[in-house]
Amino acid sequence: MDHPFQCLRARDDHVLFAACGSNIYSVSLTDGSIISKWPTCDPPTPKDEKEPPGKHRKLDSNSTTPPANVTILTLASERQHLVAVTAEDKYVHVFEISQDGQLSHISQRQVLCIRIRPSSIVVTSDDSSILVADKFGDVYSLPLLPAHEQEPSVPTSVEEQEKQAPKTYKPAATSLTVHSARNLRALEQQMKRVNEPAKIKEPLKFAHKLLLGHVSMVTDVLFASVSHGLGKREYIITADRDEHIRVSRRPPSQAHIIEGYCLGHKSFVSKLCMVTPQLLVSGGGDDYLYVWKWQDFQLRRKVSIREWYQKVVQERSVSNGVVGPSSDVRNAPLTVSGLWTVSNVPDEHTHLVVALEGFPALMCFTVAQLEDQVGDIDIKTMYTPGNVLDVANLGDTLLISVDNLHAPGSTENSPSN
Repeated sequence: MDHPFQCLRARDDHVLFAACGSNIYSVSLTDGSIISKWPTCDPPTPKDEKEPPGKHRKLDSNSTTPPANVTILTLASERQHLVAVTAEDKYVHVFEISQDGQLSHISQRQVLCIRIRPSSIVVTSDDSSILVADKFGDVYSLPLLPAHEQEPSVPTSVEEQEKQAPKTYKPAATSLTVHSARNLRALEQQMKRVNEPAKIKEPLKFAHKLLLGHVSMVTDVLFASVSHGLGKREYIITADRDEHIRVSRRPPSQAHIIEGYCLGHKSFVSKLCMVTPQLLVSGGGDDYLYVWKWQDFQLRRKVSIREWYQKVVQERSVSNGVVGPSSDVRNAPLTVSGLWTVSNVPDEHTHLVVALEGFPALMCFTVAQLEDQVGDIDIKTMYTPGNVLDVANLGDTLLISVDNLHAPGSTENSPSN
């Protein structure tokens, strides 16, 4: 394909869901055949391929306009629903998955309550809600299966009709309150719009709730459930670009209560991964992975990414020169782009797999090593033919999506012919 698979999710060892540009495929892992595709119609060929696509394209079931690119895919806990986010138009799509892997598009909600496009989503453990984090710093809750949209009520009385009648624009200032020449000119322009109808923001027609907010962009969100003697406690764990990892109480009634912070990062946090019920691993723009005993907000240990990165770059430079010269590795910016736990592998251990943005290799080690606060970490390397985009776990097999648009080790250069 011309476009790489930017998102992978495996329901089991028989069905894979993959996003390629604006399309979502369900693929049989038995014979490699495509079970279903969304949208069902191929998008029309653009008139001018050099012209950038519109940033706010309206999605309509009767429209021939192709949907925006799929940026996020996630599976519900019961593996019966797939949730996708399309970036430019800010839609959250929910699909029902049949036993054989067929996708049925059951809802689409344009989350205009989110001021900027979604950056991360997660489905709660009971499959009742979708937690949507946006790049403005807010986290919203949407029902996984929305109720029927409410029709606008029809005004009956004269007073109700007057209240709902369209209002006209009226400037707040007058010639008596404005004195400077510049403000007078601005008032004259405003007076020309007096008879125009005022812009009214339409309310959303589906249930939604603002749970919490950060002062900077939320980069990742997790939903954690912990068993206690008296029952179960639930938490929302969020990370942002200001080096914070916040632990908040369960949604929806107590999500505004901050339980505590895991502080220690020196740069932005991009990814979170719950490797055990007690241990949280975070990564971002630092030279280390941070391992937290998150319920106590304690940093347990750090794992060096820089040392592993330097070793891999030097090995590949000596062998075939795929990655840049080793003199650049000490100051090269590193960004963790993916954290995955992989279980049921032949050695019967759970592993943590780490990907760096624009890097053709995966960092891998057992989670059991993180439970010790001392001792060296035995890190393995999985080399890939291209920069890693996403990983899906299939028991004792990993499916790895690689970038075919950029040269290995680069996010800017095209691959050489």
